[in-house]
Amino acid sequence: MPIRTSQEDRQLSEPGTKTLHRQTVADNANGRSLPKIGTANHTSPGLNAPENGSGSCHSGKSAGINLDEARQFIRALFGSHDTLVCHPIRDKAWSEHHNLPPARNQPRWADAADDDELTEVLEWAADLNAPATGGSCVFFGVNVRKGHGQHGNAGVARANAHAADFDGNVSVEQALAAINAAGLPEPSIVVMSGGGCHTYWLLADPEEDLETWRFRQRWIAAAVGSDASVKDPNRLLRFPGFWNRKFKYAANPPMAR
Repeated sequence: MPIRTSQEDRQLSEPGTKTLHRQTVADNANGRSLPKIGTANHTSPGLNAPENGSGSCHSGKSAGINLDEARQFIRALFGSHDTLVCHPIRDKAWSEHHNLPPARNQPRWADAADDDELTEVLEWAADLNAPATGGSCVFFGVNVRKGHGQHGNAGVARANAHAADFDGNVSVEQALAAINAAGLPEPSIVVMSGGGCHTYWLLADPEEDLETWRFRQRWIAAAVGSDASVKDPNRLLRFPGFWNRKFKYAANPPMAR
């Protein structure tokens, strides 16, 4: 299953903590609590990409890249009025091995509801993800951007989800066990990144207070033992449907899915 969605509707609360309608967990500081987590209004059903290989893939030099899977992920995480950013970045070790200058491609933005623009950006990223054109890893901005050309934390409009990055070849089972042990709800989406996994908790209501979002990100990372650097609103994570082009995987690159 490339993308897993939670079927549970657990209610977690502690004495003196505001109990919310759906999945809730109390923070351990300042009396803050996570907001409603579950199926957001913009989430569409059927997140799982075809398991029989019938999903359309980018052809030619980028064969094997699954753009249908990337689109499914976008539909789950972003609403029809949202702008997202895609940012291919060549692995440093890959550049050094091929005697190439470091490449941090300029990002490109797309409106989630604009199919033509989205396809153009995804196909551009697919060509950069192919080894013959530089072997760039493809990342996306976890949070909604204010518009095209908006950079950095100041360019982030709001958050539709919380996320955790389990690196170091952590399995999905290990990540879910850590999440359960921390008392957090099961994540809405799990992406296998090729070197670990990423978990997402979709918010029923977008979070526009990005300092609160940052606080909760730090708390989640500490609670589950995930990457503590995943806390800034402009954070990038690996795009599912593309190859993980880290040089250490050059002989047999895994796909984020």
